[in-house]
Amino acid sequence: MLKESQGTNRVVFSLLVALLFFFLMAVRPWGLSFVIVDAAFLILFGFLYPKLWVKNWFLALCSLGLSAFFYLRSFEVDRFVTLVTIIIVNSVLVLQTVAESWGLTLKQVITTPLIYVTRTFPSLFYLAVNVLDFAKSRSGKAGSIKIKKQLGGLIFGVFLMLVFGLLYRAADPVFAKYIDDLVKLVPEIKLDLLLTIRIFQSILVFGLVLGLFAKKKIASGEFAFLEKAGRFVDTIRIAVIGVCALTAVFLVVQAQYLFAGDALLKSLGIMHSEYVRRGFFELVVVSAISLGLIWIMTKREKKKDLWLGVIFMGEVALLLASAIWRDFLYQDNFGFTRARLLGFVFALWLLGVLVIFAVRMVDKIPGKMVVLAVFVNTIVAVFVMNFMNIDRLVGVVKQPTLGYGTDYSYISHLSSDGWEGWEKGLTYFEKQAADRKCDWSSSSYAYNLNRKLENLRKKPKDFYIMTKFDKEALSYLERNSKRLDNLQNLTSDCEVNPQTN
Repeated sequence: MLKESQGTNRVVFSLLVALLFFFLMAVRPWGLSFVIVDAAFLILFGFLYPKLWVKNWFLALCSLGLSAFFYLRSFEVDRFVTLVTIIIVNSVLVLQTVAESWGLTLKQVITTPLIYVTRTFPSLFYLAVNVLDFAKSRSGKAGSIKIKKQLGGLIFGVFLMLVFGLLYRAADPVFAKYIDDLVKLVPEIKLDLLLTIRIFQSILVFGLVLGLFAKKKIASGEFAFLEKAGRFVDTIRIAVIGVCALTAVFLVVQAQYLFAGDALLKSLGIMHSEYVRRGFFELVVVSAISLGLIWIMTKREKKKDLWLGVIFMGEVALLLASAIWRDFLYQDNFGFTRARLLGFVFALWLLGVLVIFAVRMVDKIPGKMVVLAVFVNTIVAVFVMNFMNIDRLVGVVKQPTLGYGTDYSYISHLSSDGWEGWEKGLTYFEKQAADRKCDWSSSSYAYNLNRKLENLRKKPKDFYIMTKFDKEALSYLERNSKRLDNLQNLTSDCEVNPQTN
């Protein structure tokens, strides 16, 4: 890869940027720090490739705009989806530096982040070899080859020891205790998900920054593993015929009940609320799998494949409509939930992709335009998800119910984005406790909010790592901390001297 001293300097610079990113995220890998890092990356991209920046200004602004939501939103799933989208957008920007003439293909969009991640490891390996290159002057070429083999064996050995150690730790509790005690000897290091996220993000930053400097083009073979799907169209056609028949039967059966009233369902011993509660996620998953099959079918020019694709696409559109209608009926009866709102956004994204594939089948637009449309559709869906502010919708706009009352326990687990909904639950439980009505969930409610207060207090109070709603939630909880303590005490008295309602 990078053999000259200039290449080594590029690797060292990229490594320093990645380490700086790692320590910048040392407290918490979100917040305005991420916005600053992303903006710095885009500035570096524009400085090195001003013409490409002008050409790809839309993607650059989308990346910066999405990163701003790390300061505005606290819901972790929301952030994760946004992070993945930013990673893909930035990877495509880097890809343009070496593949400008290729256009945009689906396999490039999907695999480019993985390629830049996997490229980091050989880059670090050759950096270590160059650092130890003094062996050439002492031992000649043979000594250099020996160092490469030894260093490669050492790196591979450490990797195997890590994998086997984790497996042994999971297999034996006694060995796990020894491993945990050993880890405790290393101060301030924990084997947790947060550390894993930091490491992966830093590896990705290293790979992308190095990609801005490296002139090596991405070989078509690095994308090859997605090409194999197109070889099985004949096999998939047979499967799609069976799936089409089954889907048609399902649509006919469920249509008469989904749009019917309670009477028809009660004749089968099924409550309408139970019926609309089920099926949404299953239909969304089926639709997602079906779109994958449709994508493969659209790669063929045969008329029978196109007709089969059109029929299947129509059925998938009805499935998505059914899923969205079920979601509407459920939330009309039981209020909003995180999963349902996320599923709704995903269903809208699937619907957009379905429309794009339909246009592809009818007009035969170029493949790179299809991928660009899907890419833009994805970015729009992520923006919609962030603008919705899911936790606020759940906690404030339409609180979830259990069929007999508001699910305050669920609301207490929301992120700071939904803090405005906490007051209603606190007032409700205070009234219950004052009336000596023992509601056992009140203790859990007060405990959850107190835990949130403790966690928010642990965060440094600066705008680099706290979101806008984190600050507002902290202010609210600190103002009402005595009320929370009193609620827990009242609940304890109720448990000691229970009263009948």
